[in-house]
Amino acid sequence: MASGLWVSAKRTRTDSALQPSIQEIKLIDLEIAKAIAGFAGIPVRDKKGGMHSDVWCLYKDDTIGSLIVPADMRDLLINQLKQQMEAKKEQLLELEEHDVVCKWIIDYTRAWEEVYHKSRGDQHDISQQLISTMHEVYFEVADMMDEGILDTAFMRSRVDDATPHQTHRTLTGNDAIVRFLFRNPYTRHYMCRIAGKILQKREVCNKAGAYSARIQRNDITQEKDEAMTSFYDAVLGNDPLLAKCRALMSSEDITFWIVEHTTQI
Repeated sequence: MASGLWVSAKRTRTDSALQPSIQEIKLIDLEIAKAIAGFAGIPVRDKKGGMHSDVWCLYKDDTIGSLIVPADMRDLLINQLKQQMEAKKEQLLELEEHDVVCKWIIDYTRAWEEVYHKSRGDQHDISQQLISTMHEVYFEVADMMDEGILDTAFMRSRVDDATPHQTHRTLTGNDAIVRFLFRNPYTRHYMCRIAGKILQKREVCNKAGAYSARIQRNDITQEKDEAMTSFYDAVLGNDPLLAKCRALMSSEDITFWIVEHTTQI
């Protein structure tokens, strides 16, 4: 069986979908963070449309641009727009097509935003709260996984033997296993659902609600148990997705899935 899985993995070795770039891994991590928050019922975005720091946050504070927050940039942009329009007031009054001004404002604003986000966008990662919950999921399902083809001993041996990434630091140990289980397309939905329900249980039971804490705990516990049962059934039922996950982990492509996108070597 193992050799068959290895052959399957080697045949898909040239599949670009199984060899994500650093930027693609970063986007996958963003989707993971949003999915967990969604299952937990936690707001993903603030009123201005930005990502909540409880979901997606800066992983270091010693970066260029940390002294200027988005609100400061907005004030500077508006002031600059006013100055530009005042300087070109006579030309603007002569325009017959007023949409030209609108397009210019949009293009000018987009140029500022692109430069600003380019300097800060690559400095974000899943929040520590969500990462801790992801690790909690692994500890919760480890015994279950030992009953199937994705046993913990196999996973640990594979991450230990993985070829280091060429440009970025390769994760090791539990950090690598957890990110792999959440990132790969075969077990991601199981992991995100369980993580969301674990986080939701923690959040709901720690705050007063509209009805009794006992009922809250029972409802959320049931949802978490259902998420765990769904994964356990997949393990015992030899879900084909888990076989594909093992094949991916058995292949050289594992390196692409356990890379740390925040740290170059």
